[in-house]
Amino acid sequence: MEGQKIERKKSQKQSIKIITLIFCLLSICCFYYALRYSYYNGDYNNVDVGLGIPILLFNLFFTIIPYLLLYKIYKYYKKREPKKTIAFLPSNIVNNIFYIVCIWNILITLVWGAGKMMSDVYQAPFVITLIIQITNRISIMVMVGFFIFTSSSWKNIVIVCLLVLLISLLRSSLFYFVSLPIFLFIRYFDFIYSFVNKYLVIVIVLLYLVPTSIAFLYNIRDGQRKGESIENNEKLDTESLLTGKLAGRLSSFSNSAVIIQYPAYFYLSSQNLEYSYYLKRFLSGIFGPIFQPTLYPEKIMVNFVDEDNDGKVTFMAGTQGNWLISLFKSPLLLVINAFIQLFVIIIVFRFARYLKFQYSNELAFVTLLFPTMSGVIAEYSMVLIGFVFLYLIIVLAQNIVPKTNK
Repeated sequence: MEGQKIERKKSQKQSIKIITLIFCLLSICCFYYALRYSYYNGDYNNVDVGLGIPILLFNLFFTIIPYLLLYKIYKYYKKREPKKTIAFLPSNIVNNIFYIVCIWNILITLVWGAGKMMSDVYQAPFVITLIIQITNRISIMVMVGFFIFTSSSWKNIVIVCLLVLLISLLRSSLFYFVSLPIFLFIRYFDFIYSFVNKYLVIVIVLLYLVPTSIAFLYNIRDGQRKGESIENNEKLDTESLLTGKLAGRLSSFSNSAVIIQYPAYFYLSSQNLEYSYYLKRFLSGIFGPIFQPTLYPEKIMVNFVDEDNDGKVTFMAGTQGNWLISLFKSPLLLVINAFIQLFVIIIVFRFARYLKFQYSNELAFVTLLFPTMSGVIAEYSMVLIGFVFLYLIIVLAQNIVPKTNK
């Protein structure tokens, strides 16, 4: 039994190491793309590269650093058993609650258009709007990760994955087409590792289908957002599709490179930031627009290319980009914001470990991975709320459900 536990921990750590390396490699692909085509990818795919190789390498280094720091924190907690935990939640309760969450999100998107990317602000009855505002604070990613890591039925996992992918498509987003495979990769790492070793040829053939699949998904997303059929992605060659389109969406390398390339614009824009903007952005992820600052880095990033934008779109600055913009405002503000970010990461890991299940550290790592990439502090707060919500569910299941069954 102890031997199995050690082997399981080893495979979990190995899977997280590979995921960390993949995200670092995606940033390296963006660096390569900038050198190869002389313009950036991602949000700034029409901006010419004006930086030399040494500065681009400097930017690459600071793009990768946040991932390595997050991995270091993961390893620190992975070595230590949690001193205090709460009892595990029965799987049938997990299933029912998550099905309700999925169906609710599908309903509010279909009926009122809530959560749909690049669309007008949804209109719904007051009571429904209030409920939507509350439930939108809860990270579905935390819920789906918890479900995949704890469910004992692969059939239930398949059903939930299909429901979540449907939500993703309805909201004109491909986010869960990326995050779901990461959760599944960790959960079934041993099986995948064994399969690759046994059927390497089949795996290579399947990899050839990846670019076609990516182009197909981007066509669907672009068609939904723009209301028409888009086929431009199919015209891209494999290299442009993988190192340009895909890597550009999963790395903030180009975003922080643009900040470095145009320091005057971003320095002047940063002077209009409130000193409390970072904390307010964190609170807006919990309490909604009431705490939203009038200006924040993601808004500055999109204003750089479109000052007359309607507010439906924001560009990420990345963790390193946020550090740089904070530094432009004040070196002290950089220290304060970095401390807030680190504090939230630690709290999330501690909350995750308080939930008694095998993949608590892995769930914390993956749910923090994407906010670390984007640097959006509001996304960190939504992850934290997701873990608080899980904790409340477990407490209610332990104290209320048993009493009603007596």
